[in-house]
Order: sequence, then C-alpha cells, then structure tokens
Amino acid sequence: MGYRKMAIERMKKIALFALVKDTQRLLDWLYREGEIHLSHGNVDSPEWVKRFRPLEVESEEYLRAIEREINVLTEASKFLRQFVPAKENFLDGIFSAKKVIERDELEEIVKTTTADSVSPMIEEFRSEYGRVLEAEKSLIAEKNSVLPFSTLSVAPIRLKALKWVGLTLFRARTPVFEVLMQDDEIISLCGIEKAQETESEVLFWVASPQKRREEIISKITTRYSVKEVPLVSTPVEPSVTIKRINARLLELNAEREEIVKRIVEKMELADRIDIAIAYYESELRRAELTRLFLSSKRILACRGYIRKSRVENFLSRLKKEFPSVGVDISDPVPGEDVPVFIKLNPLLKPMQLLINMFGLPNYWTFDPTAFITFTFLVFFGICFGDVVYGAMLVVLAYLLERRYKKLVGLKAFFRLFLYAGISTMVFGALTGSIASDFVDRKFLDIIGLGSVVSVLRKFRTYTFDPLKFPLVALGMALGIGVINQLYGIVMRFLRDVIMGRLIDALCDGLTWIVYLVGFSLIGVALGVGASDYVIRVGIVMTIVGAVSLVLTQGRKEKGLLGKAINGLVSLYGILGTYGTASFIGDVLSYSRLLALALTTGIVGMAFNIIAELALDQIPIRFLALPAAFLVVAFGHIFNFAMSIMSAFVHSARLIFLEFFGRFYETGGMRFSPFGFVNSKVELKS
Repeated sequence: MGYRKMAIERMKKIALFALVKDTQRLLDWLYREGEIHLSHGNVDSPEWVKRFRPLEVESEEYLRAIEREINVLTEASKFLRQFVPAKENFLDGIFSAKKVIERDELEEIVKTTTADSVSPMIEEFRSEYGRVLEAEKSLIAEKNSVLPFSTLSVAPIRLKALKWVGLTLFRARTPVFEVLMQDDEIISLCGIEKAQETESEVLFWVASPQKRREEIISKITTRYSVKEVPLVSTPVEPSVTIKRINARLLELNAEREEIVKRIVEKMELADRIDIAIAYYESELRRAELTRLFLSSKRILACRGYIRKSRVENFLSRLKKEFPSVGVDISDPVPGEDVPVFIKLNPLLKPMQLLINMFGLPNYWTFDPTAFITFTFLVFFGICFGDVVYGAMLVVLAYLLERRYKKLVGLKAFFRLFLYAGISTMVFGALTGSIASDFVDRKFLDIIGLGSVVSVLRKFRTYTFDPLKFPLVALGMALGIGVINQLYGIVMRFLRDVIMGRLIDALCDGLTWIVYLVGFSLIGVALGVGASDYVIRVGIVMTIVGAVSLVLTQGRKEKGLLGKAINGLVSLYGILGTYGTASFIGDVLSYSRLLALALTTGIVGMAFNIIAELALDQIPIRFLALPAAFLVVAFGHIFNFAMSIMSAFVHSARLIFLEFFGRFYETGGMRFSPFGFVNSKVELKS
C-alpha cells in the first residue's frame, strides 16, 4: 500500500451541495483551487432528472467574446511569429514544454493583453508591412515586364512607329528556338536575333517587312510553340526604367527592414499574447466543465474525485469560505472509471515519460514506473555502453536540462538521459569500451600520455569484451530476456492480486511462472551442461506447470472438451494469456541487446582504424596528427548520435512490447481538475 500511495495516488469521491445564491462565488473559488476532477452527476435517475438540470452560467454572448479574444490574439501571434518564430523543436511537440508562471503574472497579462489593446498596433504593423510588400510586388512586376527589352537603346513604345520594318519580341524554349533557326522558309522571310538567353529559354527579335509582319508572325506562332512578348508602354529607355525601379526597391527594402525591426522589438508581446490565449482557452474549458454542475431552484450540486492526500486541507479551506456547503466523501467502487494522478519520488519522475508514451495505467492496478527504471537503464547501458559516450551524454543532458529548466517535460526528458548516461558509463567500464578501442591505438602515446594509456590498457584486461566472447554475450542477453519475461509475469501476478482477482493470479500468473521456470532450467541445463538434478527439477516443474495450465486456461469455456482443447492450445500460445512460442520469441528479441552493443563498438573501432591509417599514411607529421584526431572526433560524434537513438528506441521497445505485454493494463483517465489547465502554460503551485 505504501508504494501505491507513492505512485497512483488514492482518490476519494466527493459530492458538494451548496445554495444557488453562492453559485458564482463557489465556481470561482473551486476553479482557483483546482482540486476536483468533475464527473457527470447521476442525471439518469428520474428523481434527479426532475429536480436538477446541467448548469449554464456563462451566456452565449460571453462565450462569443472569449472566442473573439482567442481568434484575434491568435492572428496577432501568428503575424508576430512570422518574423521571429518561437524557438521550438521536435521535442516540444512530444513532451510537455510548458512555461511556468505565477498566478499574479497571469492575471496582469490577461488585464493588459486583450484583443482591443493588441489589435490596433498589429493592424498598423500589418498595414505598413503590407503596403511595402504590395509596392515591391508592383515594382518587381514592372521590372520583369521591362527586362526583356533591356538591350534596347530607345523606348520600346517607339518601335510601333517604325514605318518600313516591324520588330517583334518572342519567348521560346531553347530546343524550340534551335529548330526554328533550321526553318529555311522562316529565315528567308525575316531576320532573327537573340536578345537574351538562359539555359532553358531564349528571347529573340524578329525583324520583318512592316507590310508582311502579321503574315510572318502568324507563320511562326502556328508552326512553333513561341509566345509574343507585348511591348511595354514605358516612354523612356528600359535601362532608365530599370535603374529607377532598382533605386525605389532599395528604398522599400530599407523601409521594410525598419518595420521588421520595430516588430521584432515587440517580440515579448508575442509571448504575452500566447499566455493570454492559454488563459482564454482555459476559460472555454471552464465553461464546458461548468455544465457538469447540476442545479435546481435552490441547490447547486457537483460530483467528482479529489486526491485523498488533499481532502483534509481542501475541506478546511472550503468550510472557512462556505460554511453552509454540504460535502459527502466516499471511496470509489472497484471497477469504477477513476482518474489517475501519478505521484513519484523526484528521482523516479523522469521515468514517467516512458509511461506517458505508452499510456496511463488503470487506476485499480499499479504504476509500473519504479519496476521499469532499473531494467530500462540496464538495457540502455548495454546497448550504448561506452565510458566516453556515457560521459558525453551526462554532460550534454545536464546542460540541456539547465537550458530547459523552466519547461517541465523537457527537463524531465533530459534528466532521464542523464541517468542513461551514467548507466552507459557503468556498462562501458564493465566491457572496457573507451571510445571503443581508442586506448589500444597509438594516439595517446604520441601526445605523451603513455602512463595513462598503460593504466587504461591494464584495466581493459579485467573487463568483459563481447567482441571476444560473442556467444557468451549472446547467452547473457538471452538470460536477461528470460529473467525479464519472468519478471513481467510476476508483475501480472501482483496486478491480479491487487485487483482482487486471486483465481486469475493463480491460473494466469503462478502456473506460468512454474512452467516457464522449469522450461528455462531445462534449456539452461542442456546448454551449459548442468547436473542431472537441475534437469530433473526443471522437468518436474515443467510437467506440473503444463498440467496446471491445461486444466486452468480453458476455465471460462463451456463443456469439458472445450476446456481441454483451449487449455492445450493455450500452452502453445494460440489462445490464452501467454504461450511457449511467445515466450521463446520474446526471449530471442533480447538478442538485440548484443547486436546494438556490438554495433556501437564496431563502428567506433572502424573510425579509430581509419584515423590510425591517416596517422601512418600522411607523411607530413604536423598534418597527420590533426587529420587523425579530426577523423576520431567526427567519427565518434556521428557514432554517438546514431547509437543513442538506437539505444533509446530498442530499450523502450523491449519495455513496451516484451515486458508491458505481460502485465500492463492501460486505459487510465488523466486527473484533470476543474481549474486552469493548458498544454503550454502551467501555474506555479
């Protein structure tokens, strides 16, 4: 029971009854306290349906005003953020990267940061910035229309006044132009000259007799996919127009940069706007939850759950503020859908991230966080085991934890990796991996650290190198798999006992433990050549467990034949809660521990070898040493980045699938009290 208090906090059912005249004051007080997770009242009872109705305190007009605040402020935030985006990364989307603020600060921001106060300034910025953009867009369009005529020394409009010769500008893809230039008939009728050319496109002039201009243009456009470029009506030379446009664009660019500078100076406002949005979003949630209160002509009522540890203090404050309020406290009924609030020791808190990724536990079971902490860190340490990599991870995680100390979720995430870094160092020391086999290379000898190297090399002789004994390492990985699978079934036994399902605990827990321990003893004995006594014990346990499973796994079936068949196939694993095949498959999955450990070491070793080759092959010594260390640095940073991802993913996979699959029952509803709740902002308690 002590552990249960530490993890899934015990809840009490609470019902409040107050006078209707105290409705608004009570709602405000409860919302500020944030202690009660509201649930639906018993409105199915005819008596309740007759006497009580869902409460609707907030008017539609008020809700529309809240929605307007959210919409206007959201648009304002989007406008500001396009100039300096919020510093977010993929972790912010996965974890609870909340900003923690004081209640007084929230109230001050809400008072001063409203749609009416923000909108005029944003509209002014939007108008100024939009005006400059439109002017730039217009000038760029004008410039693009003039550019094709940039080689002319006269105003393009004057070409229309030519009496004897017609000049027409065309645009064509390069292959089309090349084919056109091979057309003898067209070439005989007019003169063609390139004006501008790119890799894919050609602008060219066609000079033709004015009288036959239309005829020749028709021939060209009919035969070839070309487009006539209309003459621009600028009254001066194109170069003059382009110069004027460029000068004006420079002025507009400076004006735009000045506007952006003024906007960036208001970036603090964007953070305040986001906090105000969080407040109004929480107000909408409050209005929605208010409907869970029930009211009659005289009585206001609500039902919900409150953390057991908070009951005494809450009732004391409630009675002080509302002496006339009636309160009923009771225990939840087994099987009831009770919200889950997990309370952990600060040291274990980071491990809760793994639970959140998989799903909250059912209230009536237990929180497995404490039970997976050791195994996850062991798995991670084996996969990533290296003293140098572990030290790098500890330093990096510590720095990032300090960097994100105000963001609850990210801080816990990096604390988890700090723990993992320590585990990595421990298993790196056990396997003698120091930047793989870096100490066995000649680098440290060259820079005068021979005495240190000799100590480290001697230390490595006392360690277990999985590369030298891969079969032993594989056996150890599979042994860890067997232990962890049995550990999971013990957890299942514990879960069923806690939930009062003693028959299930015996039939689906204890019987599998007896059978699989016996089965494993036989396998180990045959593999390592143990004594006949161990084999006999294993055989007896296997037979007793198998018979028990056959007799009990089909207990819910009707008829003796159905029970027997179900029991037999359950032993294999087709039906039932587990199976021999599942056990073998899950145990084999733990071979990935060896695979990842070897991969981390081999890749690091490869970079060490390449660096040593560079040291030997580059004849100039003062170039060889920096080149070698550059290879070492780049290679190990690369290996660090790749291996850390694999270690986390595969360690989590072994927990989520091979371990949680044995016992973990999800489906818990998160404790979400009637109070300020938002995904981006958290009030400091």
